[in-house]
Amino acid sequence: MIALCLNNFIVFFFLYRGRFWEKIVLNFWSINKYFFYEPYYSTLKDKKNIDLLFSNRNKYFSKWYGVKECDILYTNSIKSSITTFKKNHTDRKVDYFKKFHIHSNFTNQIHEKFKLEIIKFKKFDDKIFRKLNFLKKLLAYVFTKNYLIAISSLIFHFFLLILYLFKELILKRKISYRKKKIKRKFIIDHVYGVENENIINSIIKPHNDGFLLDLDKNINSNDLILYNRFWDIPNFKIKEQELTKKNLIITGTRNKICYLSINGFLESIKNCYIYFFKLSKYFNFYSNTEFHKSLIKFIVKYIITLWDFDHVFGKVYLSRIDYSSDHHAVGLACNTKNIHFSGISHSPGLGYHCQPTGGILSFDSFFYHSDTILNDFFPSWKISFSKLYPIGVWRGDYVYKFLLNEKIKMKRKKLLSHHKCKKIISLHLPVVQVFDIDESATKMWLKSIVSIIKNNLEFLFIVSIRRDEEVNYSYYNNFLKTIFKSKNVISSNEIFSKNSQTYNITAISDLTISQNHSDVFFESISNNILALSYTTKGVGLNYLDSFFQKFKANSGIQLIKTFNWINLCPNEALKEMKVVQKKILLSDGNSRLKLLKILKKQIDNSTKF
Repeated sequence: MIALCLNNFIVFFFLYRGRFWEKIVLNFWSINKYFFYEPYYSTLKDKKNIDLLFSNRNKYFSKWYGVKECDILYTNSIKSSITTFKKNHTDRKVDYFKKFHIHSNFTNQIHEKFKLEIIKFKKFDDKIFRKLNFLKKLLAYVFTKNYLIAISSLIFHFFLLILYLFKELILKRKISYRKKKIKRKFIIDHVYGVENENIINSIIKPHNDGFLLDLDKNINSNDLILYNRFWDIPNFKIKEQELTKKNLIITGTRNKICYLSINGFLESIKNCYIYFFKLSKYFNFYSNTEFHKSLIKFIVKYIITLWDFDHVFGKVYLSRIDYSSDHHAVGLACNTKNIHFSGISHSPGLGYHCQPTGGILSFDSFFYHSDTILNDFFPSWKISFSKLYPIGVWRGDYVYKFLLNEKIKMKRKKLLSHHKCKKIISLHLPVVQVFDIDESATKMWLKSIVSIIKNNLEFLFIVSIRRDEEVNYSYYNNFLKTIFKSKNVISSNEIFSKNSQTYNITAISDLTISQNHSDVFFESISNNILALSYTTKGVGLNYLDSFFQKFKANSGIQLIKTFNWINLCPNEALKEMKVVQKKILLSDGNSRLKLLKILKKQIDNSTKF
């Protein structure tokens, strides 16, 4: 967020995305320009534009405020924005659209609140800004509440809808006059590919959380349909051939063309026609343009889901897209198709006040870690039609099974002996490719990590390499070269080749260090492995302080102190860990089995198949 001022008078805010007019403004506005880093920026491309701006900050700005200063402002912006979501709509089918609109407009609301937080933080005089903002709102009211403009807008948006669906039909669909519907029990997201349960016996390749249900005595490949829509699948054609041999069915058009029947096409148009007029009773589309953009986006996602499920049918769809506004439209499509739509908590560590997009649900049933997560982190989950089930830390299942694996135990013994070390520390570095971290904060963490490594030569640090993206930051690459020169630092790939997940690394560790209240913390603590999280996010939020206790650091100095405390006072640290463990269910390897039993009841109760 860039703020333009005249002396102490704030005049204008805008989000910098590297557009032509923005560059002109930056060059020609010669006085009082401030930059405020907004976490969870839109795209990786935006992140790169911000990084380029950071390298020229002294040229353009009077002052640059990074993540360390702005996270608290952003958190306050979220807290004041989420009050708009207070209750369900009384009609379940209308509720899908209502939540979609709120969900997809959260970011814009937060932007506006963020501006107000900046004004308070900098003590700007906002007389000019308020007058310009009033004029902007007045013009918006005149244009959005006008009957002729609203009708024109509606026609225009429906024209865009037709164009988009025509493109979808031409490029991604193959029309079928008679296509037999494939019926199975489960639909699950196709993320990375199916891994068989016996993979746990191999230390060459780790277990993969991309597949939520294990192929074992409880479920087999004949029960499954994989939904290929929300993730890019590397080497898709090769994996598709492998999966076809296992009798798995794939639907969705992310990486392939999908069949669509004439009846399915006509039925989807009919359903949208009925749904539009149902919504019209509650949202005034004809004299107000406020909901037009959300309406068309929602209908597009709804129709695409109907088309994806045209030639397949599952009694239950288990999804992991709780953070995405898409899931509301998918939920309506499942409701239309009489499919039980179920979700699983993706990454709950930051909670509603830091990640509100994970706080609005449109599932029929939803699975989460524990009641502490429900009551303290995401109380908004209760404002839904979803049936809520605590099942434990489901990703902790993978760590639990590795802990029981004899080859993993032997691997740990060999590492301790070979490196002559007392403990093994799993170290997750700041992920510089994501857009919620900036260079100044990253350098702070890296500096403290170097200090920890140099002052603890008796420990072996395993740096977890999870991503294949090339890192184009010289300071980061220099850091990696520096730490890997140390004899007590090795890469996770040196232990487990082609490591795409880190459950096996966690299982051989005495302590895990990870960023931003990540899943690694929950997976470790639930398996009696000490854990430490470092982050600038959520400072001062009571529910985070209460849950993470002494196992989180909000600064580089605090990270060093907390690390030293854990290792110098192990008994005290273990005692504190027990406090955290009481707030989550300890791993027993059966979290997903509990989930499966609940879903099987839904299948048994289903009348349509």
